[in-house]
Amino acid sequence: KYVWVYESGIYSWEKDQPAPNYTIEEINLPEGTEFVSAKGPEGSTVSGTKISGQLIGFENEAELKATDNSFINKLKESTGSITIKKDITHETLNGVDFKFNLTLKGTFIYNGEEIVNGTKTYENISVSGGSIWNSGEIKWYGDNAPEYSITEVESDKAEIENVINASGKVSKNGATATVATFTNKPIEKVGRFKIHKTIKDQPANENDKFTFRITVDGYEPYEVSIGADETYISQEYKWFATEDAPKYKVEEVNLPKGAKLVEIQNAEGVISDSEPYVTVEAINRYDEHRGRFILRKE
Repeated sequence: KYVWVYESGIYSWEKDQPAPNYTIEEINLPEGTEFVSAKGPEGSTVSGTKISGQLIGFENEAELKATDNSFINKLKESTGSITIKKDITHETLNGVDFKFNLTLKGTFIYNGEEIVNGTKTYENISVSGGSIWNSGEIKWYGDNAPEYSITEVESDKAEIENVINASGKVSKNGATATVATFTNKPIEKVGRFKIHKTIKDQPANENDKFTFRITVDGYEPYEVSIGADETYISQEYKWFATEDAPKYKVEEVNLPKGAKLVEIQNAEGVISDSEPYVTVEAINRYDEHRGRFILRKE
């Protein structure tokens, strides 16, 4: 409660004359306030924000008597809310949970708690991709609306592409809505795999090439050829963090004459987005041939 007092100068009039009449009217209320009531001395009249009456006289300044008039005002109650809108650039983010921290600063009432000239942070607010979240009612008095700021918690599935209206003052209900928009795009992952050719227990035929048929989810099958002790490094494969990494399958086909497959290690699996990349080890050997000779002496 605050009290302001104004005291006028002294008015004089002839002793045999009636006291002057006066009128006091409250005008131009400060923004964010409203009139409650007015009260004058006995015999005065009150009409809205206006008091009319007659001054109370006194003989000398030692007997000073003021004609008391009072006006009561209060701060206007205002309410508003904050909306967080989660926009996404790709359908794989639809329904993905994003976290936000909301900070309010000033004097306000929210969630049944009154904060006076303070700061309060509300953490881990959940907003699904493609949806909105609303704070519900935030209340304050006068024209000093609380300030707000919103930050998005880092995600392992998406990154921020654009942010609009992430900080400012809370708007009153009925005015332009307070909407903070965060646009995210999915994190893109990139991976490869390798194929290495080993000839077991025998020297390699440097002219031989070994052919592999490669199948990767979402891509057309293709074939590559490498020599003994050579390594093939695949092209880059891309996918979003909201998706499973693509699966691969490696088969050896059209073996060179005399060669046979021993085994293929890691012939099927999931492409990795980090080094060391998955290595497919294809092990071969050549057919073993036996012979003998006879030596005669005559």
